[in-house]
Amino acid sequence: MKSFGKICLFIAAATVSAALCSSCDFIRAALGRPTSADLENMRVKLAEMREQQRQDSTAQALADSLAAAAADSTAMAAAESPADSIPVVIPKEELTKQYHVIAGCFSTPEAAIKECSRIRAAGCTAALVFKLRTDRFAVSCFGGDTCQEAEDAMAELSGSEICPPDLWIYNTNK
Repeated sequence: MKSFGKICLFIAAATVSAALCSSCDFIRAALGRPTSADLENMRVKLAEMREQQRQDSTAQALADSLAAAAADSTAMAAAESPADSIPVVIPKEELTKQYHVIAGCFSTPEAAIKECSRIRAAGCTAALVFKLRTDRFAVSCFGGDTCQEAEDAMAELSGSEICPPDLWIYNTNK
């Protein structure tokens, strides 16, 4: 009977030893490679770095686009006297940016200009009015070269009090 107990004890010890030695983490650690926990930590750090890079590039792109849009709007308003800040309706063909964040669309130019003036007074100097093909007048509060720039600007502007919450993106090439 003693030998049967020793055999059972040996089998149990061998089973536990085999289970511990056959795990991937044990083998990785024995070979000096990263374990599952190490790999997960690296994945988390990589995801955090990518998110930070995305935020940095988004902020830079937004700043660049807002500056370009401001230059766009001031160039279009050059026909007016410098002291006059009343927006004018710009033909769609004269827009230099492909994607615009639209704060409103109006049937009369007067209503569009009034909304554009309100948005400018609230602090968005890049606001401008242009005529759509449908004889409606759109008030743009941002113009960008890529859809991603416009989406990022829309996300930032929708959280502010400058523009209404129901913003949308207009592609001038369509």
